[in-house]
Amino acid sequence: MQVSIGKKIRELRHRDSKTQNEMALALGITPQAISRWESGVSYPDIEILPRIADYFDVTIDFLYDRTEDEQERKKRLDHYAETALRASRSRDEEGALKALRDALEEFPNNYDVMYTLAAFLGYYAERYVDSDPKKYRSMLRESRRLYERMIAHCPDHKTVDAANRDMFYLLDTLGEHEKAKEYLDNLPDIWSCRQFAMLGGSDDRHEAAIRLASDAQKLLELALSNMIRSKESGFTAEERAEIAGILESLHRLFYGDVTATVSPGFYTTLARGYSGTGDADNTLRCLRRAADMAAEYDAVDYNNGYSFRIDTVPFKGDRWTCAQSNSTGDYRHDLAEALDDSRWDFVRETEEFKEILQIIEVGRPSDP
Repeated sequence: MQVSIGKKIRELRHRDSKTQNEMALALGITPQAISRWESGVSYPDIEILPRIADYFDVTIDFLYDRTEDEQERKKRLDHYAETALRASRSRDEEGALKALRDALEEFPNNYDVMYTLAAFLGYYAERYVDSDPKKYRSMLRESRRLYERMIAHCPDHKTVDAANRDMFYLLDTLGEHEKAKEYLDNLPDIWSCRQFAMLGGSDDRHEAAIRLASDAQKLLELALSNMIRSKESGFTAEERAEIAGILESLHRLFYGDVTATVSPGFYTTLARGYSGTGDADNTLRCLRRAADMAAEYDAVDYNNGYSFRIDTVPFKGDRWTCAQSNSTGDYRHDLAEALDDSRWDFVRETEEFKEILQIIEVGRPSDP
């Protein structure tokens, strides 16, 4: 039984692409000790087994190769995840949070559950900013504690980076700007990112360049979208309309007319940019695209993956698979709320706008 522990540790280490030095540093032991475990010369002390299991996010039973227990563990985690997602889609906030809290109580060292719960708390807290400030602060405090725990103990650097990023957002929202900067400083800059390193050292530099350009494009899209949504003092209406045109052209350059790469909110953002100058044609065109997408996304089961092909020059016919997700589970409802804004009054009485509202109401894409 003990021999299998060393073999299992080696398998898990290779699964997670960890070196003996990395594992030793995380556990506060020597690489030589790990080498002896894996070769069967010696075995881990029983006191360190929980730390090893936590490092690989498995149970102690799994280290002993009791695979049935691990399968049951995965089944339980899947059950909690499905319950939380189903509740979220039904707008059952308490049900979603309860499922995740129950999961964390049963699996207190599972950082995926921890991160999901922290993110859900941050999302739902926004509903109470004005109506219940006390509850708003309480939910953010719970979210903050979870992020702090991940940053202090999680062995996975990607999860830690995500937690540092979200802590920056959270503290900045609370007005703790100086404290927020500490978490921002923990994040790598673009020159330290994996994609940039691949560009300089990969044998397949073409693939590395595409990945880096794609990620940079997404960052630029986010920046341009924020410019469009900025306060009135940030940009003039003409500047936001110009930014919307740049954003739309940039997305088309990379992804053509494939809509599965974005949510309906992308085209709503473009419409916002065009609306400021009274550009009815482009505003209605983008709102129509958003409505068609909202109806399509609500009608398709993306849980099993949605495959599509991109024929633009950067990707040359690559096939992609995505799983659309929406916190409310109802894109039409979200778009209907967005269209209540007075900014659309200049096109509200047009036949096109009325057709857009009908598409959202009946939930079917318009004819081409």
